[in-house]
Amino acid sequence: MSKKKLEEVNQLHKKSEEAYKEYDKRVDELCRENQILLSKFSQWISNINNQRIGLRKEIKDLYEFLSSFGNIEEKVTLFDFVLEEELILENMKKKDSFKKDWGLYKTKWYNNGGLIGAIIIHNKNKRLITEKRSELDVMQMEWNKDIEERENYLDFCETAVEIANIYQNCVIIVKDAIEKQIIPELHGVRCFFYADAVREDILYNNEISSKNVRFNPYTEYKDTQYNKHYLFVKNTYDFYNTICKFFTRKILTDMFQDKTVIKERKEEIDEKVNEIKQQLVKVEENIMFVEGK
Repeated sequence: MSKKKLEEVNQLHKKSEEAYKEYDKRVDELCRENQILLSKFSQWISNINNQRIGLRKEIKDLYEFLSSFGNIEEKVTLFDFVLEEELILENMKKKDSFKKDWGLYKTKWYNNGGLIGAIIIHNKNKRLITEKRSELDVMQMEWNKDIEERENYLDFCETAVEIANIYQNCVIIVKDAIEKQIIPELHGVRCFFYADAVREDILYNNEISSKNVRFNPYTEYKDTQYNKHYLFVKNTYDFYNTICKFFTRKILTDMFQDKTVIKERKEEIDEKVNEIKQQLVKVEENIMFVEGK
């Protein structure tokens, strides 16, 4: 064998070894990153479902309070409560077939009777080197495709974790707002409406008893000196409808139906969460009875 041909064989040998090591190293990295995301996502799903169960009481209380005000433009229905399904992100694993292919490749070309032996004995160096290079190219294409698929799936997992985080924070915000701000304020607003109804009964000499006192529809206070009470009830109703539309969907479950549009799903959820936050701001702007508002 000529020195030049031997060098060419050695370079191809080195190139194939480095190519496989690089592929194997990248797969290890992606598997580790995937495992971290698996743990995070699993925890988010568990937290979200637990918090949604806890949110059920606040939603029910909010519905009952809004129903008591009457004359709502649209019928307020009971909250159709749903939980997210126990979703499972797949754990990345190395493909045994690729490891096997690499093993066969090495056995064929590196062992006794392989490439170097064939070149020496049969003097078919040009054809065999071309064949070896061709087989390596095919394997590298498969490795690159595998890496691309793994990276795409990792992107999906990262976005899924981001969405779950956004989702959980939204649940916390809604739960705290209903429990600590809206329900206490609704108590005060309803007491005001009752007091105003009693005032009218006294004014018109109507018989007053706990059985016949009925307060006026909240819409009658629009554009009066009590407009803030009207706005609070109206905005709370809008807030209720907004969160119902959001929480009666299995956001994360639906997300897994088509992994190719995960970025669009995140944009949609960002938009819905911002809508909830904006609606909550409108509610808070008209709070009068709760301390600190």
